[in-house]
Amino acid sequence: MKKEGLIFLFSCCFVVLSLLLILSLVVADSITGEVITGETITGEAILGNSNVSINVVASINITVDSPKNITYEFNSADEIAIELNVSADSTPDVWWFTLTNLEVEPYVVLNDSVIFTPNITIHPGVGSHSVVVYANSSFNVTFSETVLFYTQITNSAPEIQGVDDEIFVCENTALLYYFNITDVDGGDITADISPKNPFFISPTSYSGSVTRKITLYSPVLSKSDVRGRTNGTYEEEISATDGSSSDVKMTNITIIEVNNEPVVENIVTRTIWTVSDNRTFYEIVDVNDEEDGNQNSGNLSFNLTFLNGVEPFFNISNFGVMNFTANETYLGPDNSSRVYNFSLCVIDRALESP
Repeated sequence: MKKEGLIFLFSCCFVVLSLLLILSLVVADSITGEVITGETITGEAILGNSNVSINVVASINITVDSPKNITYEFNSADEIAIELNVSADSTPDVWWFTLTNLEVEPYVVLNDSVIFTPNITIHPGVGSHSVVVYANSSFNVTFSETVLFYTQITNSAPEIQGVDDEIFVCENTALLYYFNITDVDGGDITADISPKNPFFISPTSYSGSVTRKITLYSPVLSKSDVRGRTNGTYEEEISATDGSSSDVKMTNITIIEVNNEPVVENIVTRTIWTVSDNRTFYEIVDVNDEEDGNQNSGNLSFNLTFLNGVEPFFNISNFGVMNFTANETYLGPDNSSRVYNFSLCVIDRALESP
């Protein structure tokens, strides 16, 4: 009788995981032990063998150092870029990765099976993402590691720049003052000043500018503006907002009072006689001073000067009254008519120091 059997010759390469098994089956003579081939009809026995190859493939442990399973924040002006840093406990034959945006279905594959050499920079979009890193062994076995991460654009608050704590402007002039609002996001900006009147800003809204020049202005400022608010000092709040974040600057705008000149009404030439009813020169000087009132206020000083070396023969009161009655002694030679010229000066009071 013949007895079937197996002869194994093992050629083993010890690497873990995958097994490749090649088996050859032969028949051996039960008496002689010789291998019997398929040519049993002729009675000839031909030596045969059987090879079994077992490949045990080691796994590749992939470590993704970046990105991590965290949220990455960027300013709107920044490029969204993240380092793809990977390593492994053995050297793969090839690396590749697939980057997918998971924010909206159907998901958008941003990079599909891109071969790379660690380490590189990837450019995801905004929102949830997955990056799958693949490594291929020399036995053509693929290993992978997946990382989920999130990116978002952070809102940067606008910044008001170049506003002094104290701003000064003179009465009878208009304020024209410039400062900047910077918003790195280039978003929609609303600017304001409070309270308004007599001070305003322009523009009060704009979009798309990282840095914008803003004008702080007023009409021509009057005496009533000087005496408004807190003795001419206006505490103003300047603000800028993008709808989510804001910035505020406080400033004091002080209107410096100007001592305006008294306005004196013109005195016309007068003729008086030494006889008759028209012998008296009586004149009330009409004066108006924005700070000190009129001639009746008692706040003004009057000074009368006779010209051409003439000795003064009448004066002016503290309320601007001149009163003189003529006679023949004021005539010229041979009682001829004579012309007298004089100048009038009105002086107001000095302003108090602020």
